[in-house]
Amino acid sequence: MLSIHSEPAETQAAGAYGHRSGPSAPSLSLFTPPRLGVALDGLLEEVRERRARAYFDEHRPGIASLILLAHEMGVVSECDIDRAVSGGWQNVYRLHRESLGRIAAHLEAQARAIAGTDRSHGDFESLGMALERRDSEFRLLLWSGFRFTQVSLSDVPRELGRMVYGCLCWIVNRLGFGLLAQNAMDMWFDLEEELAAYEDYRKEHPDADHRQFAREALTTGLYPFCEFTNNLDDLVRRLDFLRSVLDERADRWWGDPPDMAEIRAAVVRWRRRSPDLYHHPWTGFIRQAVFVWKRLRHRNTAEPESFAVIDDECDEAEAPLDYAHMVGFGMSWESEVAEDFYNQLYQTGETPVLRLKLHPVAISKVAEKLESIAPARGLLRLAEMIECSQESQNDAPH
Repeated sequence: MLSIHSEPAETQAAGAYGHRSGPSAPSLSLFTPPRLGVALDGLLEEVRERRARAYFDEHRPGIASLILLAHEMGVVSECDIDRAVSGGWQNVYRLHRESLGRIAAHLEAQARAIAGTDRSHGDFESLGMALERRDSEFRLLLWSGFRFTQVSLSDVPRELGRMVYGCLCWIVNRLGFGLLAQNAMDMWFDLEEELAAYEDYRKEHPDADHRQFAREALTTGLYPFCEFTNNLDDLVRRLDFLRSVLDERADRWWGDPPDMAEIRAAVVRWRRRSPDLYHHPWTGFIRQAVFVWKRLRHRNTAEPESFAVIDDECDEAEAPLDYAHMVGFGMSWESEVAEDFYNQLYQTGETPVLRLKLHPVAISKVAEKLESIAPARGLLRLAEMIECSQESQNDAPH
């Protein structure tokens, strides 16, 4: 039975209004913890150890796979594993906890090395990571917060902008992290129907007067525009937005994105013939992307279907990890798409996650996936920083 000890206090004299303060227990002051009748340290330690042992017994295969993954990624040595195994289950449990931290730190270091370790990255949120068990299978769970990166490629020379565009598309589509604003727009509820109706209107009225059209649409109840709002000014702004979506498109600016081999050849050509382009800050971004491409291109990305490591199933309160980081190219409609897209995820409480299956045979594939996400995040961070520096130069007085 727990008890609280206090020393007897002398009776205090009554105050001016007849109030008499009672005895106090010094051990219950705001600054001194209460003194308990029994010591709980040993009991709490026993409870913690019992819980850790139960977790270890239930997650033993996943713990082993996670340690193997850390070893595959070079953050846990064979000596670490030998010492843990010879030291009993407590040491193996401790090594699995350390492995999670080491993997996360390794991925963060890779991303920051690409973006520049001499720069501040305090606002660039790290990936969350945990071991998860579902029935008898184990997953490495990754999650991240929302972020929107927009670069103004229309402000750089056309040839250079096209190569940066190709790099960003490669990061999203090949490294497998991020979402292009164009693709997010394609998922926008009912937008396709609005665009089709607006395009039909514009074909009939090449010199579209949005205010006149909005007035007619609201008067006649024209679907789908009357579903959006009953306010004239709001509908005019919506029509302006639809026009910008149709007119401002990356494929209209640069055509199909160049592949990385073409991008590399362009950098080599600039070095010989176009020093202004070669020394442009955005070329530094391109060279980093080419470096990552050269390092990863020799990997065998084909994997037997039975060993596919990505678990595409998401719970109701989850979204794919790709949704965590949206990428735009400087078109006027992108910020509105990003704001609406993320507002919807906030309202539904969805968190972007990725689950990687931890199977001993496919550990190398899991490591490859993680080591493609890290440079993708680093390159996107580098793009943000170059964009900020370019904006600062443009805003500086001349």
